[in-house]
Amino acid sequence: MFKLTFAIKELDGQTLALKLHWGFRAAFAVFAAIIFASMQVSTSQGGGGVVPTILIVVFTGIALYNESWYFYKNEGSVQHRHGLLLFAARKNYSASDIESLEVKAFRTGSVPVGQGSSGQRGKRRFFQKDLLTLSLVFNSGEKKDIEITENKNKAALQSKAAEISDFMGIPYHSEV
Repeated sequence: MFKLTFAIKELDGQTLALKLHWGFRAAFAVFAAIIFASMQVSTSQGGGGVVPTILIVVFTGIALYNESWYFYKNEGSVQHRHGLLLFAARKNYSASDIESLEVKAFRTGSVPVGQGSSGQRGKRRFFQKDLLTLSLVFNSGEKKDIEITENKNKAALQSKAAEISDFMGIPYHSEV
């Protein structure tokens, strides 16, 4: 229904940003406004209730949610912001600590086991999805996922990875 995909934009010659698309926030703000307006009409007629109030709070919270990544070329750093707009947590990473960017495939609901002789991941069950992840791979071997998306968005995800790689001078590889 609503996918948390990032839009990539160069802010200036030294900063590249991955941000949630503005339509994500707008859609949930509209949902909250519609429920609030209908609650006002029903309250004037003796209606209202707890469920609409909870939905308004939830949809407003979703509309205020921020998840973004900033790549600062001149500082040689990457910043991850997440949380509510005014209260977002920030985590900084040094570009020198990042070994590479990686796009890798995985399947939900599966247990990683050795691949068979054919190299296939096995038959997909109805509840499993094939997904892709764009990750920062650190010199220490740790990984930090930037974006997870459906396999059908492979070209867009690889394009984002290549753009970040070119901008920051960080090696990029894809295993899909």
